[in-house]
Amino acid sequence: MKPNLQYISNEKGKPTAVVISIKEWLAFEKEYLKLLQYTKLKAGLKDAFIEMQEIKSGKRKAVTLSDFLNEH
Repeated sequence: MKPNLQYISNEKGKPTAVVISIKEWLAFEKEYLKLLQYTKLKAGLKDAFIEMQEIKSGKRKAVTLSDFLNEH
């Protein structure tokens, strides 16, 4: 669905703002928040895989589940 946008321009015709309906804004915001959560989850998983490789190679000490839960 292509949003219905209205542009506000200055006296030289340069666009300076955009007006979007509340309904479209709320839909956009909802999708943006989903994408943000996905991005954070993906980064966390990437970090976890790197940590596991470091533990396997001996570069990092393994942490027990109890210790992990107590530190966070």
